[in-house]
Amino acid sequence: MTEKQFLSIQGLSKQYPGVLALDDISLSINRGEVHGLVGANGAGKSTLIKILAGAIQPDKGSIFLNGDPVLPLSPRKSQEIGIQVIHQELNLVPRMSVMENIFLGYEIIAKNIFVNDHEMRKSSAQIMDNLGVKIAPEVLLGSLSVSYQQMVAVAAAIRRKAILLILDETTAAITGEEMDHLFGRIHTLRNKGLGLIFVSHQIDEIFEICDRVSILRDGKYIATKEVKNTSRAEIISLMVGTQVSDEFPKGNIKKGSTVLAVDNLSQKGKFTEVSFEIKKGEVVGFFGLVGAGRTELFKAIFGITQPTSGSVELNGVRKNIKKPSEAVKLGLGFLPEDRKREGLLLKMSVLHNITLPSINRISKHGLIQSEDERVVARGQVNNLKIVTPSLNQKVMFLSGGNQQKVILAKWLAIKPTLLILDQPTRGIDVGAKREIYKIIHALVKEGHAIILISDELQEILGLSDKVVVMQEGKIRGIIPKKDASQEKILHLAYGEISGG
Repeated sequence: MTEKQFLSIQGLSKQYPGVLALDDISLSINRGEVHGLVGANGAGKSTLIKILAGAIQPDKGSIFLNGDPVLPLSPRKSQEIGIQVIHQELNLVPRMSVMENIFLGYEIIAKNIFVNDHEMRKSSAQIMDNLGVKIAPEVLLGSLSVSYQQMVAVAAAIRRKAILLILDETTAAITGEEMDHLFGRIHTLRNKGLGLIFVSHQIDEIFEICDRVSILRDGKYIATKEVKNTSRAEIISLMVGTQVSDEFPKGNIKKGSTVLAVDNLSQKGKFTEVSFEIKKGEVVGFFGLVGAGRTELFKAIFGITQPTSGSVELNGVRKNIKKPSEAVKLGLGFLPEDRKREGLLLKMSVLHNITLPSINRISKHGLIQSEDERVVARGQVNNLKIVTPSLNQKVMFLSGGNQQKVILAKWLAIKPTLLILDQPTRGIDVGAKREIYKIIHALVKEGHAIILISDELQEILGLSDKVVVMQEGKIRGIIPKKDASQEKILHLAYGEISGG
């Protein structure tokens, strides 16, 4: 370690089933610097932060703080040695006061019995004053703006004697004025000698606040750059790096008539004036960063929520879909982002999960025809090669890839015209991914229209006929396959350029 370095990460690796989340990562953080950490979705940023926070353990590698090895870490040990993480979703209690949140879990006790409110109030006021923040210790946290709540989280970290502060997407939910305030406090902390790791999807913020920036890609460390000596274009190029692999099915598929036409669709606070079309036999990929509004858009189209303005046409006819059951009757299917909470009934069988949306088709006079139900389910199990000991197996006992296939199966059973796939390969292994890709290719060959929402650029480029890039609830560009590249998509997603 050099004199400036106080955190050194050496050869850190973390493997999940089918995914190498971190692959031999090595980097260092200096005292008195703001160190940016960037990478496309899936680069390994969150895994690295969880390891530093003690939430998960690496499979191999070392972490040194002030020259001392610190692994294994636990959440408590991480805080005690001075590593503090402030997430976008703050780990605070809105109904408690500022003072109580600052001292939560570390209360000052008088005579080994009573909480010493006087000392806690005095200490809270001093910490906030040193941060240049004027908030009364007695104020309820929930009455404050998000940026001031973040300052309370910073104050709690200072109270716990933080020497390394990790800010994880902390600017995502605050305004420009609040951001200026936060950046001012970050400068204050840096000048006091703290080391700060600043994680953000917004490259402009990296250039505004950071001294150095490290780039991760596909779980690997790529480079560390002095911010003053690099450029946005270089950082994006380092983030991209890879080419689309041959794992995606090839072949041009004839496109049919327009299935879905969306015109100026808006939902207050979620997305604004979104317009696009999709045809039979077409895959339209939707890419965007955190808060882009992709999932919210399609929940509104599917009837889970309601848009505030704009129109939706299905097969040339304007529709006002009020609930998902209406969408299903119109030939829409939706594979949700969170399969376990929104896509499956985990304690029910494969049989019942697959046939749930098709109940009306396999019922007579209000009674489910058991044999018809089994024929439908068995057909989908065979078609999608779902690995299960029987149709009666509870879905909770299947692998992630087979659970994902069960969700696909239940929608294919209704023979949808349009299928919305939100993160269809998240959390499944490489083999299962390739099978899902083959299924998508087969569906469009049959004339289905597919919406693909994905955080994986290779997946978007490998499967999509055109790519819609969203940022902060708006479409920033629609790129045909022949013109699509990772660089162009990332530039649009980060707001670097505009166009279509």
